Amino acid sequence: MKYAKSPLALAIGYLCASSVASPSLAQPMLEEVIVTAQKRVESLQDVPISIAAVSGDNIERAGITDLEELSFTMPNITITQEQISDRINIRGIASGGNQGFDQSVGLFSNGVYLARGTQFRSAFLDVGMVEILRGPQATLFGKNTIAGAVNITPRRPDYDLNGEIRGRYEAEYGGWSTSGHVTGGLTDTLAARVAVKYKEDNGWVDNELINRDEPEAEATNYRVSFLWEPSADWSINLSHEDYSLEKDGKGWEVLGAEVIERGTGEVLDPNGCSALGLIECKGDYVTHATNVAAEGDLSNYTEEEWSEVDTDLTALNIEYQWGEYTVNSVTGWANSEVNELNPSAATPIPQANTVQEEDFESFSQELRITSPTGSTIEWLAGLYYEESDYDLTEQINVNDYYLLGPFATGSLGTFLGYNPKVVQDFEQEAETWAVFGQATWNISDTFRATLGLRYSEEEKEAAQTYVTDLPRPFDLAFGAENHEIPTQKYEQDDWSPSLNLQWDINQDIMLYASGSIGYKSGGFDARISNDGIVDGQIDQEALEEKFEFDQEKATTYELGFKSVWLDGSAELNGALFYTEYEDLQFSIFDGGLAFQVDNAAGVDLTGFEFEGRWQLSDNLYLSGGGAWLDFEYTDFEDGPCDIYQQTAQGGSLVGCTTDRTGDVGPNTPEFSFNATLDWRRAISANLELQLGGTAVYEDSFYVAPDLDPLLEQDAYTKLNLRAGLNSLNGNWSIAIIANNVTDEETFHYGTDVPLLAGARFGRLDAPRTITFEGVYRF
Repeated sequence: MKYAKSPLALAIGYLCASSVASPSLAQPMLEEVIVTAQKRVESLQDVPISIAAVSGDNIERAGITDLEELSFTMPNITITQEQISDRINIRGIASGGNQGFDQSVGLFSNGVYLARGTQFRSAFLDVGMVEILRGPQATLFGKNTIAGAVNITPRRPDYDLNGEIRGRYEAEYGGWSTSGHVTGGLTDTLAARVAVKYKEDNGWVDNELINRDEPEAEATNYRVSFLWEPSADWSINLSHEDYSLEKDGKGWEVLGAEVIERGTGEVLDPNGCSALGLIECKGDYVTHATNVAAEGDLSNYTEEEWSEVDTDLTALNIEYQWGEYTVNSVTGWANSEVNELNPSAATPIPQANTVQEEDFESFSQELRITSPTGSTIEWLAGLYYEESDYDLTEQINVNDYYLLGPFATGSLGTFLGYNPKVVQDFEQEAETWAVFGQATWNISDTFRATLGLRYSEEEKEAAQTYVTDLPRPFDLAFGAENHEIPTQKYEQDDWSPSLNLQWDINQDIMLYASGSIGYKSGGFDARISNDGIVDGQIDQEALEEKFEFDQEKATTYELGFKSVWLDGSAELNGALFYTEYEDLQFSIFDGGLAFQVDNAAGVDLTGFEFEGRWQLSDNLYLSGGGAWLDFEYTDFEDGPCDIYQQTAQGGSLVGCTTDRTGDVGPNTPEFSFNATLDWRRAISANLELQLGGTAVYEDSFYVAPDLDPLLEQDAYTKLNLRAGLNSLNGNWSIAIIANNVTDEETFHYGTDVPLLAGARFGRLDAPRTITFEGVYRF
């Protein structure tokens, strides 16, 4: 932390002195931030919601390439890639590790809902604005926004011919990318825009066992969009985008290992790395992971860890000005395919691997009509329909050479003579429709009330088959048994209301108070589960009952303010919130091959968030934000055990629960802050110097649901710096961007190593990177 303070303090001192040396005659004004959080084009300062809005220009300037990187610079939001799924967290709430769970945070791109967590991996491409909406957004954005929503607005076609070419080279690890766009009018009423991006990452984790850097990744994405405006009343925007990612390795590392006594849970050796057959057990960007068996015909173990992701989105946005009213139609077709091979963990012991294939297709249609503003009553109303198909095939392969444990090496020969496996197929169809509306009553010039309501009906049908050739007693030890669940139906309907009161104290300060109720869909357990299996016997009724889980419910109260200061040169916004969650969905890994899925958790959240920005002078700009979060499980009697409790009850292959009531959740730091300083000054008639930096602080937090003390991230501060030269006419710029300047080692995900009690693994966040950037615009 001492390294982060010194350069930032010196930079602030120099920049402020330089700014004061040439003061402006008039107080500089902030540029207005325009958002669409309420399905209208509005100023951020007029919207009574806790929002963090980041423009595409600022995203590009900071060298941020995707939502995961953006989340690390913002309070109360975290996006992490876990071993089998992606976790998107706002205000401490996220979906658990089961592909049957819908998202707690809704992702919308070009107005279309993207339902799968893997769709959050898509790289930023030609972005106009990213809005992070905190808290339930069910009235206007629908189900599965119980924790919040991420709204991405791409840049639209322009009739004036222009374009951009951008190139980046990362000097520390050799990654590079190139991107660009071109836009212009094809006719007087038709414009087009094409944007493309290609990126290669060479990885920052050195896998010494197989002599490669991880994760090595190659990504390509493009978007083609058309804007047709046949008259002043019509606007039709059609776009298609595609994202493709191929990745070798994910950079998992063993972060710690202990020898724990079975039956007592006592630590016999806190440094049990070699005793567990491991080579290195610390997070230092070095791993010794393999998926290759040393000898024998074990064809399932000749491939290294890899991942392939392909997503595409076609969006049709139509707007018609019907007299004073605006009619909108948003049609979306979205697809996502994920194929990957994951080893059992980041170890040199090739005990098992998992091959997963996911295929998701969806269609959605929204119709809205919006009244004009300025009347006593302002309103909007809409209809929504969505249908989707999801297929998941998961095959777990167990290495026969290591079936008896990590020390049953190839020198003992094979045990069964073949590699046993478990194959699980899950298929689901879902259909949703909803009607919604929102009305604002302008009671006076300074006071207004907004009431919203959404009614939704949803139906899901799913089936699962589970086949294993593990013989007795290994099938019992792993909690695996052949079974089939025929097609089951899940139906639900609910009302999601919201109420908001706004009071303009004066033209610069607005207070608001709001209350809302949101839901996250129930559904079916998509992963391997041992619920309903007792002593190797199938209880079909119990199996089918446990196959289904219920919806979540969140009730939120919020008191906030939006304010403008210093004649428009500064803004400060804040919100105090309280949220009560009921029937929180969770998934607990049992240490073998199976998971337990249920609704058993109640959560109370209390917190405060703020964002501000200040144009200190014509050439000096300051922005930042912070959050305080108090997360507590109020009812979680069947919470996950840590490895000590699990081993005390017989070993890592035995399911275990414990009372987590009163505990915190994973990735819930009590305090988090960020601050950005940007300074620009002309140094010649055609040249501008730009310097900037961002400091990010997060309090300590656990990264695993079982609150394992070995998987606790200490409080940290990170510093990102940027220096650049810009042409004053805007035609070109060059820059050097240094992220994580002090090379802090942090992580946001970790868990137990399957089949190896006492070892934990995870993935470290990016180390220090230094990127050179060049941009040419025409």
